Amino acid sequence: MPYQKTKEGRLVNEVTLGDGYPLSNDKQPLKVGGEASIINVSSPTPDNSVDGEVEIKGNFKAKDTQVEGNFSATSIETQPQFRFHTRNNVSARVDVAASANQNAILRLKNNQGYFDIKREYSTTSLQFTDGTNTPLKLDGDNVEFTNLTDGSITIDSFVDEDDMSSNSATKIPTQQSVKAYVDANAGGSVSDANTTTKGIVELATTAETTTGTDTSRAVTPDGLKDGYQGSANVNTVGTIGTGTWQGTAIASAYLDADTAHLSVDQTITARKAFGNDVNLHLGAFDNNDYIYSDGNFINIAMDDTDTIQIRDAELRSEIPIKIQEAASAQADTAGKGQIWVKNDTPNNLYFTNDAGNDVQITNGSNIASSTQFRQLINAGFNYSYTAGTKVYIPLVGYNLERNSQFGANEFISYVAPYDGYLNQVVFRSEEACGSTVVGFHKSSTGTEHPNATASDSVTVDMSADDTSYKFAFTGGMSGTAHQFSAGDIINISFDPTNDANDVVFTAEFILDSSSGL
Repeated sequence: MPYQKTKEGRLVNEVTLGDGYPLSNDKQPLKVGGEASIINVSSPTPDNSVDGEVEIKGNFKAKDTQVEGNFSATSIETQPQFRFHTRNNVSARVDVAASANQNAILRLKNNQGYFDIKREYSTTSLQFTDGTNTPLKLDGDNVEFTNLTDGSITIDSFVDEDDMSSNSATKIPTQQSVKAYVDANAGGSVSDANTTTKGIVELATTAETTTGTDTSRAVTPDGLKDGYQGSANVNTVGTIGTGTWQGTAIASAYLDADTAHLSVDQTITARKAFGNDVNLHLGAFDNNDYIYSDGNFINIAMDDTDTIQIRDAELRSEIPIKIQEAASAQADTAGKGQIWVKNDTPNNLYFTNDAGNDVQITNGSNIASSTQFRQLINAGFNYSYTAGTKVYIPLVGYNLERNSQFGANEFISYVAPYDGYLNQVVFRSEEACGSTVVGFHKSSTGTEHPNATASDSVTVDMSADDTSYKFAFTGGMSGTAHQFSAGDIINISFDPTNDANDVVFTAEFILDSSSGL
């Protein structure tokens, strides 16, 4: 029979050998070996094809037992328990010892996976790992973790930041960091606040608010109201109600640079625009003197009547215009002329063009008559010299040119009867003369011949034959090199690049009949 009853009537399993006969069935200890004996219960076959196995059913109690190979314990209980008991007054210990250079691991496993309590042979730390993540390490006095969480907040590290600059929701600061931050910002040794330093702020009393000299106390709305509403400390000419100034004046010191002041000197730094029909009054309003734009023109009005109007292309005046007299015109401007009053006795009206020529309009009580007139000299000659030779043209109306001034005044020279200037010479030849230089020569009283060196000259390319070319001597009477005085003797030279053959010319002199010998 597989089970036998004991004296107490409980069933016990027989302990048998390979022949099936029981060694004991009275639930008493079966002593197999003596002291310090090693009992080999089951070994592999000699060829290691089959491992040795020991099967124990029911409760298993082992004392000072060493198991080599895999040891598996399975319970059929709903909540299986594997207990290790010691003798009385003896501490309990479970050793998981690996051989040299091998890891020691205690694995806890279920259907969700496993977790190892692991001691690697190459480190001094104890690790808690699932094989992929190692959230906890114990190493001597140190505990190293990956994250700490209560399910809603996760902590990933400690920080030592006195200014808490990372501002992280996942880091724990050190005590020293917390103290340093509190001391610097909210507690510890904090000084009073001022205009440049944060600190403890004390509220000012009404008296301190009224005095207005404290730089570390803060003013409450009630203190400001009590200290200044209706107080003699406020110098006002009106009141402020609902954000709108109701007074009649604001001191200039309280207006910024772009606000138009009414009573002090000021430089406006930005454009100020006025709409149409807005009058800029000068002086009292009752004077009706103002400047305005009607959308087309700028108007200046006096006594509410337009007197001057500035248009796009003209200036109109309803009243006489007075001009301050001067000794001379202002500097010339190209494209512009001047009307001015010369300080004669009595003064006279002049016009000066952009070439600097003064034209007198009045002479005392009369209209000024011009003393200037034009003299034209026309003649011709046959260019009888080698091309490139400078010749002097016949200003006496004769038809012979000369390559020398000496001994030929009666053929080529002109004596000026009045002050004046050479305005232009027009030449026409039957050949293409090329680049040609026309020079103005003069000498004053006491010299027989005009100077051989031209005082002024003009170069023109006479590129075509039978074509007139103008040699203009510009500048008029205003101190130019082609100006002359009454009594001067004058020559005009002609120096073509190519042979000219037959040549005709007209010379224009401008003379002033008021300035003669």
